[in-house]
Amino acid sequence: MTTTARGVIVTLTWAETLEAAMTGVMRTTRRARHGERHRYGFADPNELAWANEINGALGERAAAKALNLPFDGCVGSDATSGDLRYGIQVRTTPREQGCLILHPTDADGVPWVLVTGRAPALEVVGWCFGRDGKRDEFWRTTSRPAYFVPASALRPIQTLRQWVREISEAI
Repeated sequence: MTTTARGVIVTLTWAETLEAAMTGVMRTTRRARHGERHRYGFADPNELAWANEINGALGERAAAKALNLPFDGCVGSDATSGDLRYGIQVRTTPREQGCLILHPTDADGVPWVLVTGRAPALEVVGWCFGRDGKRDEFWRTTSRPAYFVPASALRPIQTLRQWVREISEAI
């Protein structure tokens, strides 16, 4: 891992990349098989849905590595409890200057992590609790209504590492 001004660059091994990519494939396949709509608007397993699920799982894998947590790669209903342990949620975008996107229904009391870039090297940029990112100044309706939290408003990922350590020691 390499520390940057914004966060931490995590380079996944090819095995980690394959593991995460297959998680994304399994999620999309499961959704299609059960006729489920994607929570944020993908009507069917189109090209964008496949890419988003795979990129999302890659971001989760990178965040897990940055936080020294196992990557569970949940595919089914268990995924609703958090992308990573302790309820941590991860949002990934290939845009290097991308924002953490939060929706009004996203959980307020859990950490949300922003990961940017493309595998195998992804940047784990920072995090915030849902309630902290849902500020009027971040609300946009241009593409889809959501809160777009800029990287500059996020907490350093090192502080989430400390939060994880404190929780794991308390258990």
